[in-house]
Amino acid sequence: MKKNIKFTLPFQLLTILIFLLTPLNTLCVSQIYDDDTTKSIKSIHDIYFRDTDIHIDKKTLVLIDADNTLWEPCGISGIDDFGVIQLGSDQWFYAVANYFENQGNSQQAAIFETMRLDLIAKQITPMKFVEPYMLKFIKYLKNKGAYVMIITGRSERTLKRITLERLGQLGIDFSLCSILPSGYTTFKDVECPACCQNGVIFCSDNPKAVILHLVLREAAIKKGLEPTQIILLDDKLKHLESIRDYAYSRRIPFYGFRYGFLDEKVATYRCNPGLIPLIERSIAYLEAAKLIREAVVPTKVFKPDEYTVQDKLRQNNTKTPYRELLVMKA
Repeated sequence: MKKNIKFTLPFQLLTILIFLLTPLNTLCVSQIYDDDTTKSIKSIHDIYFRDTDIHIDKKTLVLIDADNTLWEPCGISGIDDFGVIQLGSDQWFYAVANYFENQGNSQQAAIFETMRLDLIAKQITPMKFVEPYMLKFIKYLKNKGAYVMIITGRSERTLKRITLERLGQLGIDFSLCSILPSGYTTFKDVECPACCQNGVIFCSDNPKAVILHLVLREAAIKKGLEPTQIILLDDKLKHLESIRDYAYSRRIPFYGFRYGFLDEKVATYRCNPGLIPLIERSIAYLEAAKLIREAVVPTKVFKPDEYTVQDKLRQNNTKTPYRELLVMKA
């Protein structure tokens, strides 16, 4: 009896000692890095105001993808009145690239031509929230004191200005809830130029995990900050997996949400190849008209019922092809 007691007691003490000496971060990371760290959700309601194990504190970093997660294109009057073409969306981009490749172009040439069209499309296409509650969700996170930022694959060189403008039009400002100081931070140690401005991380063609590493490095240098946990909302699983692996390497707790609100819309998307040349001409026409308006009347804002090409044609009793019936709105 006494021998058993002598054997059991040191063993128990040793077990307790190992537990106490084990770093707390190691215990936390091993606990959260299971199959439940990345979940698929269909709506923001699946995580918004729902009882979860995630505790939002003032050192939580919440990253939200832009296209097909935060927002989607509204469509342009005269080109995409019913949202059929979905001009400027991810699914539209892939359909156009496939079209140009099927025309005998190399993959590189097809992507280049698609990027040219996509750049113009994004410059002229207004955006809307994927879900109306997204703005309320962002405000909820801000009120919790979390760092909330946009992380996007958009190019810093070509789409930074219009992206920040579109965010302003939607009434969102991430500059005050960014983990980096407000203003402009550029990252040069990468293959493609990338930056962070006003709480928006522009990754360009670099992996999001690589740019996030540079963001956190700058945050540690400039503000002495490191997040206690990272939460990512993205419609593409590859980004969730790469940032999850990066967070694991840094022993930072991670929660990822594969956002699938637009999954059905993307899966059922079909773009008639015959429409693409028409779209190309229409985009060029609309972009030219926009530049003319800005050059001639830079301070004039046209209201929807003030002037349209259709009205002009009705006055002249002139018939014109559908592609020229483009509403001239500011």
